[in-house]
Amino acid sequence: MPYHGKLKGQAVQTATANALENEIKQYLFYNQRVQKHQSIRAAFMARKHLQKMKALIHKRKLELLALYSSDEKRIKEYYNDIFTGGKETK
Repeated sequence: MPYHGKLKGQAVQTATANALENEIKQYLFYNQRVQKHQSIRAAFMARKHLQKMKALIHKRKLELLALYSSDEKRIKEYYNDIFTGGKETK
């Protein structure tokens, strides 16, 4: 009998996860160019992709907490973040 893990099925691959994967690839590409060619432009682009990664990592963290959690507060925070763009509504 195969092991299915604790999630009881496939992990969810969302658009945010795909965007994060793409940003990581872009960052590694420009970081390699910085190391190889000592390029100012490549350093700027690497920093730009690193900043995008930071925002995407936070968004992915909230997705994972909401998708795999039964805590109502986390689920509410996740949906509030999606629909309001991260601004808290009261």
